[in-house]
Amino acid sequence: MRVNTQHILDRSPGVDYEYDLYEFETSGLKYLARSYTSEPGEAHFLRKEVGGQTAPLTTHDVQSALFRDAVAYLRGLGKSRVRYLSSEAASYVVLHPEPAA
Repeated sequence: MRVNTQHILDRSPGVDYEYDLYEFETSGLKYLARSYTSEPGEAHFLRKEVGGQTAPLTTHDVQSALFRDAVAYLRGLGKSRVRYLSSEAASYVVLHPEPAA
């Protein structure tokens, strides 16, 4: 798995976003995740790219080896709350296990 990280500061009029964008890639498949600096313990998977084409995430993706390795990588960075934007649920879905509140 190859990991690319990019720190992004978006200062649009009236909006300030600062986050890290993670790209996890192997064999032409890439998963993209974002972690806002204001929420350092959280990360959100946004989409996948296959052969340069973007696509939504499904439960099949969550079960893939690359996705599981990417989640482990983020948790190793202290991102204990990890979610993914599910095309089936049309919302963010929590990946378990998560620490108890």
